[in-house]
Amino acid sequence: MFEAKATGRRLRAARRRKVRIVKRQRLTRAAAVSLLAVAIPAGVLFLAWRFWQEDEALVINTRAITDVVVDWKCDSGHGFVAKGQSEPKRCPTCGRPAYPVGVYHCPVHGSFEVTVRYEKTEDGGSRPSHYRVGGREWVRVEKGVRCPRCKKELQRRPRDPFAPEERKRERSER
Repeated sequence: MFEAKATGRRLRAARRRKVRIVKRQRLTRAAAVSLLAVAIPAGVLFLAWRFWQEDEALVINTRAITDVVVDWKCDSGHGFVAKGQSEPKRCPTCGRPAYPVGVYHCPVHGSFEVTVRYEKTEDGGSRPSHYRVGGREWVRVEKGVRCPRCKKELQRRPRDPFAPEERKRERSER
């Protein structure tokens, strides 16, 4: 058929394979029973595993007060931004003790500025020991910061770095 000019050998054409077109078949009864025999026990085992599986402990990433930069405020009302620590800092303006300040929100009464006092723990860390809402008295921390009016737990509001008053304050402190 095909001949090579130089060698005089015949080249063979590639062999063609037959393609069989199969008509679609319905699911047989034996195949359906087999599928159910596998699917039902698998579903039961999965549900049993989910039911008896112990909940994983929720891991909360926390940072120490010494790892972050916080807002500080003294009793005279002077505010500044500095690295956190367990002990009160001295106000650079008047020299009085200053404490970390944060904004907390009550769903009923709105936002409050809360001053927090920290104490050192046995493991070398620190935890909040007292808080003061506005200029009121120091209150011992038991189960979180409470609203002074309705006694509901307040939620901490993260500091917004793009808020105009905070940007202005940070620029003036540089």
